[in-house]
Amino acid sequence: MTHRLNALLLALAVLVGLPYYWLVLANPARDVPRYPLTIQALRNLSDEMHGARPTGLTVYYTAWRRLPGNLYAAGSGMKRRQFGVLAWRLDVPGRGPILIDSGTTPTLAQAMDGEAFSADIQAALDRELVGASLILATNERPQHLGGLAALARRPASAMALSRARLNPAQVPGAPSSAGAGWPPTLVLRPAIAGKAPQAVAPGVVVIPTGTPTPGSQMIFVRLASGREYLLPGDVAPYATSYRELRLRSNLLDYGADRAMRTAQMRWLVTLRALRRSAPGLIILPAHDIDWINDPESHIGPIAKGEAAAGTS
Repeated sequence: MTHRLNALLLALAVLVGLPYYWLVLANPARDVPRYPLTIQALRNLSDEMHGARPTGLTVYYTAWRRLPGNLYAAGSGMKRRQFGVLAWRLDVPGRGPILIDSGTTPTLAQAMDGEAFSADIQAALDRELVGASLILATNERPQHLGGLAALARRPASAMALSRARLNPAQVPGAPSSAGAGWPPTLVLRPAIAGKAPQAVAPGVVVIPTGTPTPGSQMIFVRLASGREYLLPGDVAPYATSYRELRLRSNLLDYGADRAMRTAQMRWLVTLRALRRSAPGLIILPAHDIDWINDPESHIGPIAKGEAAAGTS
C-alpha cells in the first residue's frame, strides 16, 4: 500500500510539476552568443546627427499593478512585484522634448487588470506628446503605444502624429499593433526601417530587436553630459531580466517558438555584455517601478513626471 501511495504521489508530482516548471520557471539555454553590438558602435551612431543632445530624463508612471515575478522574469520567484506602464521624456535645448512610449488609457489599464491608473499624469504626458519634437516607442503593445493611439482620436493630435517615428510593426493597421486601440481609418507611414541600429536624433539611437514582439526595439540615449542610458523595452521588463538572464515566462509567451525565445535570450546576453563593457551605462527596464525608485539602483538624476498644476 505504501509503495502504491508513493508511486501515486510521484506520478502526481510529475504531472503537476513538469507543466508548472515549463510554464513559469523555464528559460532557454543561456550559453548563446551575443549579438554583434558594441557600446562604441552605439556611441558612434549617437554622434552621427549634428545638434544638441538631450540634457535630462523624466519618467512618467501612468498605471501599475502587482504581478508574480515569475511571469515576466521566469524563475525569479512568486513574490508580487510592481509592473508599471512607463513613458520617458528627454529634454532637448531649443526644441520640444523627445518622448519614448506614450502611456495608456483607463480602458487599456483595466484590460490588463491594472490596480491604479493616474488620469492626471496621463494628461500631463498627453500634453508633452502634443509638444514633442519626436515620439518613439519601444514596441507596439498597449502599454507602450496606447496613449498615442488614444490621442490620435482627438482634434489636437495632428502635430503629435506628424512627429511620431514608428516602425512597420508599430503603425496602425499592422497585425501586432491592433491591441493599441488606433482609430480604424488612421494611416501612418513607417519612419523606421531595417534591422540595423540607426540614429534618429542627436544622441538617440534605435536598436531594432524584433522580439518579444515584431515591433520591439531598444533605444540608446547619450546625454550632453556624457551619461548613457539604454531603454530595452520588453526585452527586459525587469532589472532581473538582464542581470540574471530571465525571459518572460512560457505562460505569457505561449505559442512562441524556440527560435524566438533563443533570440530573446541572445538580446539579454547582449545587454549584460554591454553593461560589463561600459559600467557607467544605465539600463532602464521597461516596467520595473520598484527598481527605478530604489536609491540603491544608482540610476542618476531622473525626474518623476507629475500632473500639471490645476489637473488634480
